[in-house]
Amino acid sequence: MPTCKSTVQSANGRQPDSGETKRTEKRQDFLIFVLRINAPSDTHMTKIPEHRTSDLSDYGFALKETRPEQAQDLINYTHRDEYFVFGVVEQGSCRLEIDVRELRCPQGTVVVLLPEQVHTFLQAERLKGYMLAVDPVFVDETTRLIFERYALDSEPVPLEEPQRDELSRLHTLLKKRMDAAPADETERAVVRHLAGAMVAIIAGVLQHRAGLRSTSPRMIGLTLEFKTLLKQFVHISRSPAFYAERMHVSAAYLNEAVRTTTGLSATRNIRNEIVIRAKRMLAHSRTDIQEIARELGFEDCAYFSRLFSSVTHVSPSEFRKRYPG
Repeated sequence: MPTCKSTVQSANGRQPDSGETKRTEKRQDFLIFVLRINAPSDTHMTKIPEHRTSDLSDYGFALKETRPEQAQDLINYTHRDEYFVFGVVEQGSCRLEIDVRELRCPQGTVVVLLPEQVHTFLQAERLKGYMLAVDPVFVDETTRLIFERYALDSEPVPLEEPQRDELSRLHTLLKKRMDAAPADETERAVVRHLAGAMVAIIAGVLQHRAGLRSTSPRMIGLTLEFKTLLKQFVHISRSPAFYAERMHVSAAYLNEAVRTTTGLSATRNIRNEIVIRAKRMLAHSRTDIQEIARELGFEDCAYFSRLFSSVTHVSPSEFRKRYPG
């Protein structure tokens, strides 16, 4: 993918001094997932590189346009971001790998990358489009839950013409504002609202696609708290009751809230978290399968293998063979 350069300027609008210039260049060199940096010598690393929110910009957003005439340098390593990334394909197509699933994004589609999802850019074909990176603090709970549900399959989603037009106009306005380098809080608020409108439109598209119903704020809050605890403790417990106790609700009510908001039971969400972590370790490290099982909280490696196979329909060892290193 082409080198990405962010729009960053000092907060008061003055020209940056040499120190600020170096910091800005560092951000430009780093951003967003399309940058031209040296890959680690061992692409099957245990620790996956992470791009941090602090490297976005001074106001929590970054915007990148891609054009067919730009050089398309492939990223030959996997990584993850601390922030959301929204990509719109206006013309051509591209291929991505997200959590060890390869996706082709054709013309007129949108794809969303959630914080912590492991991904890499594979190929562009006459690609024209744009990408918006957003600090998670600017994504409200209801919207975030829509993206969490979408991440269960992470397929590119077609945009209808009215939605493409709205996003295109907002993108043009946002780029103009960001190119002008917002110098005070009022101007930054305009940037936040324009980016927020783009995020809201994309969330609406995904919600309509999934047929998700409006859910009570209480259930949304419980589900997000559950998912946060799951990331912290899934290697300790696979029991919904474990999480319900820490949330001070019954296991039955937790399951109702999670099923209502995600379409899946609490147990299925726990299983999915285990499997996606296992996939990442199998594909991007050389850790022994028995050790992976232990890291995920399984004393019985055979039980771990059965659970993995029941979800993926292949054994852990067969899955790993797809990613030789």
